[in-house]
Amino acid sequence: MNLSNLLEPKLEEQDLFLVDVLVKHGNDIQVFADGDQNISLDQCAEINHFLLNELNASGWAGSDFSIEVSSPGMDAAFKLLRQYKKRIGRIVEVLMKNGVKKFGKLSEADENKIRIIPFDPNKIIKGKPITWNENETIEIEFEQIKNVKLSLDF
Repeated sequence: MNLSNLLEPKLEEQDLFLVDVLVKHGNDIQVFADGDQNISLDQCAEINHFLLNELNASGWAGSDFSIEVSSPGMDAAFKLLRQYKKRIGRIVEVLMKNGVKKFGKLSEADENKIRIIPFDPNKIIKGKPITWNENETIEIEFEQIKNVKLSLDF
């Protein structure tokens, strides 16, 4: 049974999107979903209930399994273009495949690349706002990126 195909229509009904589904040892199912306007606890509970009913109806009832539905979390790396677009204007940490980290405000994202307005975290003075030069952007191709996530330190 393809859990992604099962979940996607249900999520779309609620203006949500599937980020990932993991089935771990012992049939522990983790569903990570999000929305352009975030995801609520009630929505997570509804998706959990829906998946439980579907799995029971398909014969999983005799199996031991658990289901956990949540957002990917603030510190999780982005996996989908929709996650990048949702976070335009936010400060991100970009880990390049060569190990270099870049920090900046995410200003654009498309199928091939992102753009950030960079800053040097070593030049940040606690308590003072970051000054952004909107004319200075760095374009980074996805093929150069290992992962991108929100930077929560600034």
